[in-house]
Amino acid sequence: MQPLAVCDYNLIVERLGELNAYADGETVFVSQRMMEFSRSDNELAVVVGHEFAHNALGHVDSQQDNRRAGAIVGLILDMAAIAAGASTGGEFAKLGGDIGSDVFSQEFEAEADYVGLYATARAGYDIDVGADFWRRMAAENPDAITYASSHPTTIYRAAALDQVVMEISDKKRVGLPMEPEFLP
Repeated sequence: MQPLAVCDYNLIVERLGELNAYADGETVFVSQRMMEFSRSDNELAVVVGHEFAHNALGHVDSQQDNRRAGAIVGLILDMAAIAAGASTGGEFAKLGGDIGSDVFSQEFEAEADYVGLYATARAGYDIDVGADFWRRMAAENPDAITYASSHPTTIYRAAALDQVVMEISDKKRVGLPMEPEFLP
């Protein structure tokens, strides 16, 4: 295959048996298992579009900022405990960082689904497969996308994706630009 440069994000396929894909702000990672699980290029494009959107929307940086802010609050509590004569071993800072990283996680996932479907549609892929793909993903690996603290539930995600597909289809039908209704 010859790579085609269309954006500034790298795409790396990891030789992992885990059914996963993720973004780090600069790169999109897709596991070999995810590629095997995808029944078509369209399904794989929905996954890559979702991760691309995380990068484009700056979600990784925002999540790291939230983690740092939570850790600072926790550190203040650790220092207060030390001043009172108790040592926490930095546990409040760790807990605060963990809580901070989960702030807006569901919203980030929903935004990435929304903007990712637009990116995928604009790239010429069939996005009608998106909701069913996530339903199949949930059935195959329920723990991967049902942890409601960081990801929308599968039922919510599938319903939201169906709505985005209808929104994009309506725009295509009447000749409107295929652009998301919001850009953060």
